[in-house]
Amino acid sequence: MAAKMLEGAKALPAQQRPSAFRQLITGTQQPAPAPAGKTGQNGRVRLFNTVEFKGPLKLVPQWSRVMQAMKAGKDKLSAVLPATGNGNARTAWKALRDSAAKDPLMEKLKKVNAYFNKYPYRLDQEIWGKTDYWATPAEFAEKSGDCEDYAISKYYALREMGIEADKLRIVALRDRIRGIGHAVLVVYAEGTAWVLDNQTDLVLSHDRYSHYQPQYSVNEHNRWAHVPTR
Repeated sequence: MAAKMLEGAKALPAQQRPSAFRQLITGTQQPAPAPAGKTGQNGRVRLFNTVEFKGPLKLVPQWSRVMQAMKAGKDKLSAVLPATGNGNARTAWKALRDSAAKDPLMEKLKKVNAYFNKYPYRLDQEIWGKTDYWATPAEFAEKSGDCEDYAISKYYALREMGIEADKLRIVALRDRIRGIGHAVLVVYAEGTAWVLDNQTDLVLSHDRYSHYQPQYSVNEHNRWAHVPTR
């Protein structure tokens, strides 16, 4: 499957080519309770119309590396972003964070999504000489990145704004229209799951993305495999 995703990606312009995710879900998994949000008949949120199964975070080592790097700054963007160059990312982030402090949740989501979407899309191969690399927010601020890198920076931005980890997921998925791998950030709130996507500044409910098929998702505590219900 990963090879097919990469073949599809080569046909797209560089700025539209999210990296393929080649990590396979392995090991025994147990059904996991879903976060609060719009529910199906079984009382769970069916993210992109899937059933999810909880597994260990060790199956996503690139995410573990990012988390370890962030712990040095107490998981705060304001502590790890570079204070020089590229428009002074630290000062710009603090200004956005402070300006949105009293905003309603949805306004926060829109501002964070649009803020990080301004960074140019760049392939992992171009930046790091690798086909799949998860950048820390500091690395993203200095060099930019691809789809999962946007999602990671948005994740920590919302954590610093006070949104609990249990309401956030970085979701690795397959875009069935383009036939390639992709990643987004999902926020469970107000009765549904909201999608922060680097391909649009709009923040829409997950049920608007029928062409997205999750493979796995992570936050600071867990990793979930996703199985389509149809």
